[in-house]
Amino acid sequence: MQGGNVTRIAVPVHIAEPRSYTERIADGWCFAPIFLAKAANADDPVERLKNVITFSIAGLHNTLFPKKPFNPILGM
Repeated sequence: MQGGNVTRIAVPVHIAEPRSYTERIADGWCFAPIFLAKAANADDPVERLKNVITFSIAGLHNTLFPKKPFNPILGM
């Protein structure tokens, strides 16, 4: 397809995800209230660090199977 227009290629709808890019990014931060609240209330700096690290990696399981947005040009 040298010089072809890739916006005219038909793709099955089940490949696309109906959510926007911003909604998908928010999945990684879905555990923020739980672990950041524990970190804020912790007196021990090591426990605080453990909770912040747990917060940062807790939402990664939501990003294992990323799909492309329904309309990649608009990002939604």
